Amino acid sequence: MARAPATAEDLEALETDVLAGFVLARAAAGLSDGTISSDVVHLEQVRAWFGRPLWEMEAADADTYFGKVLRATAKGTRLARAQAIKTFFLFRGVGTISSENNAKDFPHVSKGCAEHG
Repeated sequence: MARAPATAEDLEALETDVLAGFVLARAAAGLSDGTISSDVVHLEQVRAWFGRPLWEMEAADADTYFGKVLRATAKGTRLARAQAIKTFFLFRGVGTISSENNAKDFPHVSKGCAEHG
């Protein structure tokens, strides 16, 4: 039996769960609360700009964000934000931003996003 496409509420709950897992993994690795909090702030800022779950981000989106949106932002901020994104994708176990990885990791969500996005 096929799984029903994800609803907007399902996507929001999954995003919350994924971010909570990211925070727990960082804490279990011994990172300080300040470092974890900084990562989360950076991820939330990218998410606010992107307007969709971060796992939908593709390389072209990251290029636009870092090359155009953050062009005038301090180098340290760009670096910290890029590191947070990289760490998030490594946490997901894919290591890169790509639509192929997104579809593989979240097939029912990717299908639902197309209908809700």
